Amino acid sequence: MEPGWTSYPNRLLYATYDVTDLLAAGGNALSAAVGDGWYRGHLTWHRNRDVYGNTCALLAQLEVTLADGTTVTVATDDQWRGGHGGLLAADLYDGCERDLRREPHGWQSPGFDDREWEHAVTLPLPAGLVQRAHRPYGSSGSSGPNDGHCPTARPLSTRARTSPAGSDSGPTDGREAR
Repeated sequence: MEPGWTSYPNRLLYATYDVTDLLAAGGNALSAAVGDGWYRGHLTWHRNRDVYGNTCALLAQLEVTLADGTTVTVATDDQWRGGHGGLLAADLYDGCERDLRREPHGWQSPGFDDREWEHAVTLPLPAGLVQRAHRPYGSSGSSGPNDGHCPTARPLSTRARTSPAGSDSGPTDGREAR
């Protein structure tokens, strides 16, 4: 549910974290799981879906300053990949359903072979991007969201609704992208 509800047509919140303590010498990975949540999940008393839109997306950027002062930036683009995984549902009212047997082994680790995954689709940068001004509920002020723990990072995980012929009207399935 990070970074929280907003008036999506007017403002789209994003969150930032200091993940310095999560980086290790050598290979690292940046990954995320994106679900329907407030934006696309069941809302209102009538349990309507897609109240604000029908496309889930992730905008991510990792900036690392090396010992010599140079900066390396890893950001979402058309080189990231996505694939099916264990996230079956992530909805505000219906909760989260995850089947760990469907998780591709090692998808959040450096060196994962993502050749069978599809390339991510890039979208125009949304208007009204605003950094969230407060910590999430339950945050201890540490690196990660809510519980104070941020999982290993790797290029991207997203959840999308897909159906035959690429239409966006079929059943929801779990997707992960890197």
